[in-house]
Amino acid sequence: MKIQKYEFDLSTPRNQYEITESGTSLVVETCTGEAYIQLDDKNNGVIPLHSIGGLHNASFNRIYLSNPAQPGEKVVFYIAYDAELSRNTITLEEIKQLLSEQNYLVNTFTAKQIISQLITANAIVSDMIAAGQIL
Repeated sequence: MKIQKYEFDLSTPRNQYEITESGTSLVVETCTGEAYIQLDDKNNGVIPLHSIGGLHNASFNRIYLSNPAQPGEKVVFYIAYDAELSRNTITLEEIKQLLSEQNYLVNTFTAKQIISQLITANAIVSDMIAAGQIL
């Protein structure tokens, strides 16, 4: 099980900036501007990080990050590998344990925010899959 934090200053424009990191889940902590990702291939569909809380059961080996220049804005997200981040199987204590293993200070409020974002992301991704927007 592994969790890696990524933080980007959005004042620098990016066009398919490659992040070589395998993961099964992605959780957006904050996105104060516009940021987009593509999973595994630059030709895959674009996912707006500013509109979702994250992805789970995604299984990817790299991410391509794109954003227009937005001074003062940022995006922070976590990539998890072999971590079951499903609203049906993870508890507040499990989230605290996962993040504490990576030396992240987590309180119950933060853990509840993460769960809320995961539930929202699950609903959005399910709707997008049903609409054929992502495979």
